[in-house]
Amino acid sequence: YCLKGISLTAFPFGLPELFAVALIVALAGGLALVVLFTLANTNVSERVREMATLKVLGFFDREVHHYVNREMMILTVMGVILGLPLGRLVGGMLTMALNMPSLYFEVEVKPLSYVIAAVATMAFALLVQLFVNPVLDRIDPISSLKSVEQRPSEALSVLRVAVVVGELGGELRVEAEFLELAVDFEARTFH
Repeated sequence: YCLKGISLTAFPFGLPELFAVALIVALAGGLALVVLFTLANTNVSERVREMATLKVLGFFDREVHHYVNREMMILTVMGVILGLPLGRLVGGMLTMALNMPSLYFEVEVKPLSYVIAAVATMAFALLVQLFVNPVLDRIDPISSLKSVEQRPSEALSVLRVAVVVGELGGELRVEAEFLELAVDFEARTFH
């Protein structure tokens, strides 16, 4: 591999280049941390009622932490398992798209790089858990379960139970059905 007499087998790699690589790695790590935190925070905020129900049922804060953190780690492991081969594929496609006739970039990723990426991702997920656990602790089960969003003209599901006496021999049957009622909360009328 020569380009007008310059050997492409070894590039000088000094302190400025090392600083640039460290900066890119730090920014990528920061991005990963922000993305994981945002996903975890969104997950918890959308499931406040579920977490409050668990607390009302007698789960301790630590058990709720384990429940959410285990789910988060399972999703992170699934992301690593899917992301590493897909990243390799996209990296190969990107270098093929940027291929120039006079210069060729060979994609060589060592297995240690995959291990470092997987460990770093898991470390960021563990760090995010430290930020999410206090959010779980602040969930008040009573107020979370009391605050049902009620909008005007919201549909309510009502369980209607009817006891039906059978025609043959006085047999009793219980029938249940869900009725959808449109309720106008502002006018307090049922339709």
